[in-house]
Amino acid sequence: MVLVGDDYLDELFVWHVDDLRCAGQKRPRTPFLRLRMAHTLRLLVTGGPGNQLAQRVQQRYTTPLWVLVPEPISGNTPREQLPIIPQNILNYATPITNEKYPLGTDAYYYKPYTIKEYMT
Repeated sequence: MVLVGDDYLDELFVWHVDDLRCAGQKRPRTPFLRLRMAHTLRLLVTGGPGNQLAQRVQQRYTTPLWVLVPEPISGNTPREQLPIIPQNILNYATPITNEKYPLGTDAYYYKPYTIKEYMT
């Protein structure tokens, strides 16, 4: 199968996102690994010829692309007021655990950002 046009961009986007995910799971995070991750992220979200893959893909689909950022739950915010993220999306996120975040799931949640919100 030969991919051209939008199909090619979709496959390229998926490949780069998977590459970024795999690189993010490697330890230790050497300077070279961080540089590689920065390059991949730049291809996905910043301007320039051949870049902005995420925005190009987003223009063709109605499902928003989210960046999930672990953030502390502020003050007395009830869990019901936190953003609801479908489980099929959370399956791709790195779990919030006590080892990675102080107080784990009791004190942190995933806040979804659109690509534009995340980059500003």
